[in-house]
Amino acid sequence: MGMERHFGDQGFRIIDLPSGVQIDPETFSEFGHAFAAFSRTRAFDQRVLDHIQRSARPVVIVEGKYDVLHIQTAWEKVRPGTPIPWEIIPSGGFSTQENRGGAEMLRTMLRACCLHLERPVLGLFDHDREGAEQFKSLNSDGFQQGTERTHLKHANKPAQALLLPVPSNRMKFVSERPKSCFLSIEHYYADALLKQFSLADDPIVADSEVFTIASDSRKKGKFAESLPSLDNSEFASFALLFNRLSQLLGNEPVDFLPQSPPAAAFGSQTISFWRLPSGAVGICRCDGARIPSSGAPYPRSESQSTG
Repeated sequence: MGMERHFGDQGFRIIDLPSGVQIDPETFSEFGHAFAAFSRTRAFDQRVLDHIQRSARPVVIVEGKYDVLHIQTAWEKVRPGTPIPWEIIPSGGFSTQENRGGAEMLRTMLRACCLHLERPVLGLFDHDREGAEQFKSLNSDGFQQGTERTHLKHANKPAQALLLPVPSNRMKFVSERPKSCFLSIEHYYADALLKQFSLADDPIVADSEVFTIASDSRKKGKFAESLPSLDNSEFASFALLFNRLSQLLGNEPVDFLPQSPPAAAFGSQTISFWRLPSGAVGICRCDGARIPSSGAPYPRSESQSTG
Protein backbone atom coordinates (compact mmCIF):
# COMPACT_ATOMS: atom_id res chain seq x y z
CA MET A 1 0.00 0.00 0.00
CA GLY A 2 1.10 3.61 -0.49
CA MET A 3 1.97 4.39 3.15
CA GLU A 4 4.41 1.46 3.30
CA ARG A 5 6.26 2.77 0.28
CA HIS A 6 6.42 6.30 1.69
CA PHE A 7 7.09 5.68 5.42
CA GLY A 8 8.55 2.17 5.43
CA ASP A 9 7.24 -0.87 7.33
CA GLN A 10 7.78 0.68 10.78
CA GLY A 11 7.01 4.33 9.97
CA PHE A 12 3.28 4.24 10.74
CA ARG A 13 0.57 2.40 12.66
CA ILE A 14 -3.04 1.64 11.67
CA ILE A 15 -5.49 1.76 14.59
CA ASP A 16 -9.03 0.41 14.51
CA LEU A 17 -11.55 2.80 16.10
CA PRO A 18 -13.17 2.76 18.56
CA SER A 19 -11.48 -0.46 19.79
CA GLY A 20 -7.94 0.96 19.61
CA VAL A 21 -6.61 -2.34 18.29
CA GLN A 22 -3.65 -2.11 15.90
CA ILE A 23 -4.27 -3.54 12.40
CA ASP A 24 -1.48 -4.89 10.23
CA PRO A 25 -1.13 -3.34 6.73
CA GLU A 26 -2.09 -6.60 4.96
CA THR A 27 -5.43 -6.82 6.77
CA PHE A 28 -6.11 -3.14 6.08
CA SER A 29 -5.31 -3.66 2.39
CA GLU A 30 -7.81 -6.54 2.19
CA PHE A 31 -10.41 -4.28 3.75
CA GLY A 32 -9.63 -1.62 1.14
CA HIS A 33 -10.20 -4.05 -1.72
CA ALA A 34 -13.46 -5.24 -0.16
CA PHE A 35 -14.67 -1.68 0.34
CA ALA A 36 -13.81 -0.80 -3.27
CA ALA A 37 -15.77 -3.81 -4.52
CA PHE A 38 -18.70 -2.82 -2.31
CA SER A 39 -18.59 0.74 -3.65
CA ARG A 40 -18.60 -0.50 -7.25
CA THR A 41 -21.61 -2.70 -6.49
CA ARG A 42 -23.46 0.22 -4.87
CA ALA A 43 -22.73 2.39 -7.92
CA PHE A 44 -23.92 -0.39 -10.21
CA ASP A 45 -27.14 -0.84 -8.21
CA GLN A 46 -27.80 2.89 -8.39
CA ARG A 47 -27.37 2.93 -12.18
CA VAL A 48 -29.94 0.16 -12.56
CA LEU A 49 -32.34 1.87 -10.16
CA ASP A 50 -31.95 5.16 -12.04
CA HIS A 51 -32.72 3.37 -15.32
CA ILE A 52 -35.84 1.80 -13.81
CA GLN A 53 -36.97 5.14 -12.41
CA ARG A 54 -36.64 6.83 -15.81
CA SER A 55 -38.54 4.15 -17.72
CA ALA A 56 -42.01 5.11 -18.93
CA ARG A 57 -43.05 1.45 -19.21
CA PRO A 58 -43.53 -1.28 -16.58
CA VAL A 59 -40.16 -2.88 -15.90
CA VAL A 60 -39.35 -6.59 -16.06
CA ILE A 61 -36.01 -7.45 -14.44
CA VAL A 62 -34.48 -10.73 -15.63
CA GLU A 63 -31.53 -12.75 -14.35
CA GLY A 64 -29.08 -12.12 -17.19
CA LYS A 65 -28.25 -10.32 -20.42
CA TYR A 66 -29.11 -13.30 -22.64
CA ASP A 67 -32.61 -13.43 -21.12
CA VAL A 68 -33.13 -9.91 -22.48
CA LEU A 69 -32.17 -11.04 -26.00
CA HIS A 70 -34.47 -14.07 -25.86
CA ILE A 71 -37.47 -12.03 -24.73
CA GLN A 72 -36.95 -9.06 -27.05
CA THR A 73 -36.34 -11.26 -30.11
CA ALA A 74 -39.29 -13.49 -29.29
CA TRP A 75 -41.54 -10.43 -29.03
CA GLU A 76 -40.41 -9.23 -32.46
CA LYS A 77 -41.24 -12.68 -33.84
CA VAL A 78 -44.59 -12.93 -32.05
CA ARG A 79 -45.75 -9.34 -32.60
CA PRO A 80 -43.77 -7.92 -35.53
CA GLY A 81 -44.13 -4.16 -35.84
CA THR A 82 -45.62 -3.79 -32.33
CA PRO A 83 -43.44 -2.11 -29.68
CA ILE A 84 -42.81 -4.31 -26.65
CA PRO A 85 -44.88 -2.88 -23.77
CA TRP A 86 -42.29 -3.56 -21.06
CA GLU A 87 -38.76 -2.42 -20.33
CA ILE A 88 -36.61 -5.57 -20.03
CA ILE A 89 -33.59 -5.00 -17.78
CA PRO A 90 -30.87 -7.51 -16.82
CA SER A 91 -30.11 -7.68 -13.11
CA GLY A 92 -26.43 -8.05 -13.98
CA GLY A 93 -25.96 -4.69 -15.67
CA PHE A 94 -25.99 -3.22 -19.16
CA SER A 95 -22.45 -3.74 -20.50
CA THR A 96 -20.52 -6.87 -21.41
CA GLN A 97 -18.13 -6.18 -18.52
CA GLU A 98 -20.96 -6.22 -15.99
CA ASN A 99 -21.92 -9.87 -15.69
CA ARG A 100 -23.05 -10.05 -12.08
CA GLY A 101 -26.51 -11.35 -12.87
CA GLY A 102 -28.30 -14.40 -11.56
CA ALA A 103 -31.19 -15.20 -9.28
CA GLU A 104 -29.54 -13.81 -6.14
CA MET A 105 -28.77 -10.49 -7.82
CA LEU A 106 -32.34 -10.35 -9.14
CA ARG A 107 -33.66 -10.77 -5.62
CA THR A 108 -31.30 -7.99 -4.44
CA MET A 109 -32.57 -5.64 -7.15
CA LEU A 110 -36.21 -6.35 -6.28
CA ARG A 111 -35.51 -5.54 -2.64
CA ALA A 112 -33.77 -2.31 -3.68
CA CYS A 113 -36.76 -1.34 -5.84
CA CYS A 114 -39.09 -1.82 -2.88
CA LEU A 115 -36.88 0.36 -0.67
CA HIS A 116 -36.16 3.20 -3.07
CA LEU A 117 -38.76 3.30 -5.88
CA GLU A 118 -42.50 3.54 -6.44
CA ARG A 119 -42.49 2.12 -9.98
CA PRO A 120 -44.28 -1.00 -11.27
CA VAL A 121 -41.59 -3.69 -11.50
CA LEU A 122 -41.63 -7.46 -11.91
CA GLY A 123 -38.73 -9.85 -11.33
CA LEU A 124 -38.73 -12.87 -13.67
CA PHE A 125 -36.88 -15.84 -12.17
CA ASP A 126 -35.76 -18.95 -14.00
CA HIS A 127 -37.78 -21.96 -12.87
CA ASP A 128 -34.66 -23.87 -11.85
CA ARG A 129 -33.35 -24.65 -8.37
CA GLU A 130 -31.53 -21.36 -7.80
CA GLY A 131 -34.36 -19.29 -9.22
CA ALA A 132 -37.01 -21.12 -7.19
CA GLU A 133 -34.99 -20.80 -3.96
CA GLN A 134 -34.39 -17.07 -4.39
CA PHE A 135 -38.03 -16.57 -5.42
CA LYS A 136 -39.22 -18.38 -2.29
CA SER A 137 -36.90 -16.33 -0.08
CA LEU A 138 -38.79 -13.17 -1.06
CA ASN A 139 -41.44 -14.20 1.47
CA SER A 140 -39.13 -12.77 4.13
CA ASP A 141 -38.87 -9.47 2.23
CA GLY A 142 -42.52 -8.45 2.39
CA PHE A 143 -43.76 -10.47 -0.57
CA GLN A 144 -46.76 -12.77 -0.39
CA GLN A 145 -48.50 -15.18 -2.73
CA GLY A 146 -50.32 -13.45 -5.57
CA THR A 147 -52.55 -15.09 -8.15
CA GLU A 148 -50.90 -18.52 -7.76
CA ARG A 149 -47.95 -20.35 -6.20
CA THR A 150 -45.50 -19.15 -8.87
CA HIS A 151 -46.44 -15.47 -8.42
CA LEU A 152 -45.57 -13.17 -5.52
CA LYS A 153 -46.67 -9.63 -4.87
CA HIS A 154 -45.27 -7.14 -2.37
CA ALA A 155 -47.68 -6.22 0.40
CA ASN A 156 -47.14 -2.44 0.09
CA LYS A 157 -45.12 -1.71 -3.05
CA PRO A 158 -45.94 -2.13 -6.80
CA ALA A 159 -43.39 -4.96 -7.05
CA GLN A 160 -44.02 -8.51 -8.19
CA ALA A 161 -42.03 -11.70 -8.77
CA LEU A 162 -42.77 -14.52 -11.19
CA LEU A 163 -41.27 -17.92 -11.84
CA LEU A 164 -40.84 -18.65 -15.54
CA PRO A 165 -44.17 -20.08 -16.82
CA VAL A 166 -44.00 -23.73 -17.84
CA PRO A 167 -44.87 -24.80 -21.42
CA SER A 168 -47.08 -27.88 -21.65
CA ASN A 169 -44.23 -30.03 -22.95
CA ARG A 170 -41.95 -29.12 -20.03
CA MET A 171 -44.18 -29.96 -17.04
CA LYS A 172 -41.75 -32.65 -15.84
CA PHE A 173 -38.99 -30.04 -15.57
CA VAL A 174 -40.54 -28.36 -12.49
CA SER A 175 -41.86 -29.27 -9.07
CA GLU A 176 -43.08 -27.56 -5.93
CA ARG A 177 -39.67 -28.43 -4.46
CA PRO A 178 -36.90 -26.10 -5.69
CA LYS A 179 -34.30 -28.88 -5.82
CA SER A 180 -36.45 -30.65 -8.43
CA CYS A 181 -36.77 -27.60 -10.72
CA PHE A 182 -34.68 -27.41 -13.92
CA LEU A 183 -36.49 -25.03 -16.30
CA SER A 184 -34.50 -22.22 -17.95
CA ILE A 185 -35.68 -19.83 -20.64
CA GLU A 186 -33.75 -21.86 -23.26
CA HIS A 187 -36.14 -24.73 -22.58
CA TYR A 188 -38.77 -22.69 -24.46
CA TYR A 189 -37.09 -23.90 -27.65
CA ALA A 190 -37.30 -27.35 -29.22
CA ASP A 191 -34.91 -30.08 -28.11
CA ALA A 192 -33.50 -30.46 -31.62
CA LEU A 193 -32.56 -26.79 -31.73
CA LEU A 194 -30.89 -26.93 -28.31
CA LYS A 195 -28.89 -29.98 -29.35
CA GLN A 196 -27.86 -28.24 -32.57
CA PHE A 197 -26.21 -25.51 -30.48
CA SER A 198 -24.84 -27.97 -27.87
CA LEU A 199 -26.98 -26.41 -25.14
CA ALA A 200 -28.80 -29.58 -24.04
CA ASP A 201 -26.87 -31.28 -21.24
CA ASP A 202 -27.23 -34.96 -20.40
CA PRO A 203 -30.47 -36.09 -18.68
CA ILE A 204 -30.53 -35.48 -14.92
CA VAL A 205 -30.89 -39.24 -14.48
CA ALA A 206 -30.66 -42.12 -16.94
CA ASP A 207 -33.60 -42.41 -19.36
CA SER A 208 -35.15 -39.14 -18.14
CA GLU A 209 -36.47 -36.60 -20.63
CA VAL A 210 -35.47 -33.82 -18.21
CA PHE A 211 -32.15 -32.13 -18.89
CA THR A 212 -30.42 -28.92 -17.86
CA ILE A 213 -28.95 -26.21 -20.08
CA ALA A 214 -25.19 -26.01 -20.57
CA SER A 215 -23.62 -23.28 -18.45
CA ASP A 216 -21.00 -22.36 -21.07
CA SER A 217 -21.53 -18.63 -21.68
CA ARG A 218 -19.92 -18.87 -25.13
CA LYS A 219 -22.49 -21.43 -26.25
CA LYS A 220 -25.30 -19.34 -24.80
CA GLY A 221 -23.96 -16.26 -26.52
CA LYS A 222 -23.67 -17.98 -29.89
CA PHE A 223 -27.24 -19.24 -29.60
CA ALA A 224 -28.53 -15.79 -28.59
CA GLU A 225 -26.82 -14.24 -31.62
CA SER A 226 -28.60 -16.71 -33.92
CA LEU A 227 -32.10 -15.91 -32.66
CA PRO A 228 -33.05 -13.33 -35.32
CA SER A 229 -32.45 -15.89 -38.07
CA LEU A 230 -34.69 -18.57 -36.54
CA ASP A 231 -38.14 -19.34 -37.92
CA ASN A 232 -40.99 -17.61 -36.10
CA SER A 233 -42.50 -20.96 -35.12
CA GLU A 234 -39.51 -21.63 -32.84
CA PHE A 235 -40.83 -18.95 -30.47
CA ALA A 236 -44.35 -20.38 -29.93
CA SER A 237 -43.78 -21.10 -26.21
CA PHE A 238 -43.04 -17.43 -25.51
CA ALA A 239 -46.72 -16.59 -26.05
CA LEU A 240 -47.30 -18.26 -22.67
CA LEU A 241 -44.82 -15.91 -20.99
CA PHE A 242 -46.11 -12.82 -22.77
CA ASN A 243 -49.72 -13.54 -21.84
CA ARG A 244 -48.72 -14.00 -18.20
CA LEU A 245 -46.81 -10.71 -18.17
CA SER A 246 -49.78 -9.03 -19.83
CA GLN A 247 -52.11 -10.29 -17.10
CA LEU A 248 -49.86 -9.09 -14.30
CA LEU A 249 -48.76 -5.76 -15.81
CA GLY A 250 -52.04 -4.68 -17.38
CA ASN A 251 -51.43 -5.16 -21.11
CA GLU A 252 -53.56 -6.77 -23.83
CA PRO A 253 -53.24 -10.56 -24.29
CA VAL A 254 -50.84 -11.67 -27.01
CA ASP A 255 -52.05 -13.57 -30.07
CA PHE A 256 -49.38 -15.57 -31.80
CA LEU A 257 -49.54 -17.12 -35.26
CA PRO A 258 -46.27 -18.50 -36.63
CA GLN A 259 -45.57 -16.98 -40.01
CA SER A 260 -43.83 -19.93 -41.64
CA PRO A 261 -44.02 -23.31 -39.89
CA PRO A 262 -41.18 -25.61 -41.00
CA ALA A 263 -42.39 -27.52 -44.06
CA ALA A 264 -40.01 -30.40 -43.42
CA ALA A 265 -41.86 -31.26 -40.24
CA PHE A 266 -45.22 -31.72 -41.95
CA GLY A 267 -44.55 -32.25 -45.63
CA SER A 268 -47.15 -31.03 -48.16
CA GLN A 269 -50.06 -30.82 -45.75
CA THR A 270 -52.52 -28.35 -44.29
CA ILE A 271 -52.02 -27.55 -40.61
CA SER A 272 -54.25 -25.84 -38.07
CA PHE A 273 -53.23 -23.74 -35.08
CA TRP A 274 -54.74 -24.37 -31.66
CA ARG A 275 -54.66 -22.26 -28.51
CA LEU A 276 -54.02 -24.27 -25.34
CA PRO A 277 -55.56 -23.49 -21.94
CA SER A 278 -52.05 -22.50 -20.80
CA GLY A 279 -51.87 -19.87 -23.53
CA ALA A 280 -49.40 -21.79 -25.69
CA VAL A 281 -50.09 -22.64 -29.32
CA GLY A 282 -50.43 -26.18 -30.66
CA ILE A 283 -50.36 -27.36 -34.27
CA CYS A 284 -52.76 -29.83 -35.84
CA ARG A 285 -51.96 -31.71 -39.06
CA CYS A 286 -54.64 -32.52 -41.57
CA ASP A 287 -54.55 -36.20 -40.50
CA GLY A 288 -55.89 -35.14 -37.10
CA ALA A 289 -52.69 -35.62 -35.11
CA ARG A 290 -52.53 -32.67 -32.75
CA ILE A 291 -49.30 -31.30 -31.31
CA PRO A 292 -49.48 -30.93 -28.29
CA SER A 293 -52.31 -33.24 -27.25
CA SER A 294 -54.97 -30.80 -26.03
CA GLY A 295 -56.35 -27.41 -26.92
CA ALA A 296 -59.12 -25.35 -28.51
CA PRO A 297 -59.22 -24.09 -32.11
CA TYR A 298 -57.03 -21.04 -32.68
CA PRO A 299 -59.45 -18.13 -33.27
CA ARG A 300 -57.52 -16.10 -35.85
CA SER A 301 -56.69 -18.64 -38.53
CA GLU A 302 -58.04 -22.13 -38.94
CA SER A 303 -55.48 -23.44 -41.40
CA GLN A 304 -52.42 -22.65 -43.38
CA SER A 305 -50.93 -24.66 -46.20
CA THR A 306 -47.27 -25.71 -46.04
CA GLY A 307 -47.28 -27.35 -49.43
